[in-house]
Amino acid sequence: MTYAANEQLEFAYPYRAARQPEGGYTITFRDLPEAISQAEENESLAEIASGCLSEALAGRLDLGEQIPHPSNPKRGERLALPETNIELKIEFGRAFALAGVAQVELAKRMGVTPLVVRRLLDPRHNSHVQQYDQAMRALGKQIFRTVEIRDLS
Repeated sequence: MTYAANEQLEFAYPYRAARQPEGGYTITFRDLPEAISQAEENESLAEIASGCLSEALAGRLDLGEQIPHPSNPKRGERLALPETNIELKIEFGRAFALAGVAQVELAKRMGVTPLVVRRLLDPRHNSHVQQYDQAMRALGKQIFRTVEIRDLS
């Protein structure tokens, strides 16, 4: 996927929760075939789906694979959002790759060690939002976020 300046990316991926005869649900994502999980009757489908989605996206980041745009939901599907940190890692990774600067150079611009930049790119590390903001500004970018509240039902 190419990154374009001012492109607004959506991270709400459709998933299906199929009831299983033995109880519980199987959760699958059309856009990410590797994202499969299970939920018990008493567990939150939204939370399980979000965790599953986050892990699938982190796995793609680890492997350097493309992150697909989410499809429009079909009948019977719900939407899941990944953890905010994964969204920020995807966006930062795209901006960093386009900037064409080395991690050491970015660290120098930010006034931090290269370890901080490596952690910002590491999908398994829980980085602080302020560090993403600082890194994006050092790349000549700015993070704009929109918050939308929806009912879970």
